[in-house]
Amino acid sequence: MTELPAYNQLMQDAERFLQGHLPPEALEVSLQAAEDTLDALYIQFFDGLRFQEDHPVLEEVLDPIFQAFARLAAQREPLREALAGGEAERARELLAGGSQAVQEVHRQFARLREALGQREPVSVVPAVDELARVVEAFTRGALPEEPLAERLTQFADYHQRLVAGLASLQPDPAESQVLDPAELAEALERQAEGVQLMQEAFSMQDPELLEEGLAVVLEGTAGLVNLQQRLEGAHQEKTRPCLRCGAANALASRYCTGCQAQLPDMGPPPQSGPGIVTSDLDPAQAGLPENLVILAEAVEQVRDGRLEPGEFRKTVDWLLGNVEKSRQQLAGQEEPPEDTPADQIESLEQARSALLAGMDDFEEGLQLLASFLERPDPGRLDHGMELARQGAAAMLELETIVQKVRERRFS
Repeated sequence: MTELPAYNQLMQDAERFLQGHLPPEALEVSLQAAEDTLDALYIQFFDGLRFQEDHPVLEEVLDPIFQAFARLAAQREPLREALAGGEAERARELLAGGSQAVQEVHRQFARLREALGQREPVSVVPAVDELARVVEAFTRGALPEEPLAERLTQFADYHQRLVAGLASLQPDPAESQVLDPAELAEALERQAEGVQLMQEAFSMQDPELLEEGLAVVLEGTAGLVNLQQRLEGAHQEKTRPCLRCGAANALASRYCTGCQAQLPDMGPPPQSGPGIVTSDLDPAQAGLPENLVILAEAVEQVRDGRLEPGEFRKTVDWLLGNVEKSRQQLAGQEEPPEDTPADQIESLEQARSALLAGMDDFEEGLQLLASFLERPDPGRLDHGMELARQGAAAMLELETIVQKVRERRFS
């Protein structure tokens, strides 16, 4: 197995195809997905080289990475021919060679990350820390003007998206207790001031003013991170309802404390590592379900090229698996007790319907996000995330419905 889920899936599907258990159409989908993922990884890496300052290890890893990608590209047609011709041994040999090449790419990536990761981060927000890294390299003369200009433009866009997202923020009662609108406005204003200073400094070729602007950006970002942490703390005690009896249960519970019915097992999220940096969370996303927050972070990071396609696919596949497990457990759930009042049964059925409708939208959004790896159109990310949010909102309706059931039961 490799560090690239799409290639692992291809190896599994190829074996099933060779054994007569998978149709050619399904194999073609798997082949195309693996090729598209590798292409995206190649473009992301070599496109990002212009933002990296010279480093001895960078020179050492470039050739092995390039050679590994070249081997993967060269095996595409022979692999397709071997599979189409039923040459099982040849196909397995090519897949094994491809697996070694994929692992070589990831080994060299890890080596490079370790070498470049000696710098102490100045912010927990990756977009801000990357901007600071490029500024530091530029002021030392290790990077030319073009990479800095591009990172400044990207960060200005990031700030505008943040402001737009916060404009639609609707805090719940728990969040309202810790969210100070004046404090939020001040943090955003400081970040905007810093961006403007940095843009002026760049046009004036003033390194000191550039560093001053960066310091203001860092100050504003620190305020936003502080607010984010407080908002997250407001939801640490959240519960989820049982769809059978309506009892409240801790998020980590596997069985209902009221009727002992099994609760949906959502499983742990994929680990960060080189993938998602879960601290990269816009305050506008605070208060959303944890899974949706993780997805939103992954979408923004793959959009900006800070998340490898394989890691993005891991997140989407994890959430798709959660949806499927929830469907199966909901289908196998026992009916409410016979003495349950009719109005409570009706309300619980409404909750089930809301959950199923939300699952449909959420799953459709995830499928659209997954298709971004095959056709990297930013519109797919926007539409897919909108569907996922819509589905999550529908699923959250069951919280209100079940709460009404509990109020009637104990009134």
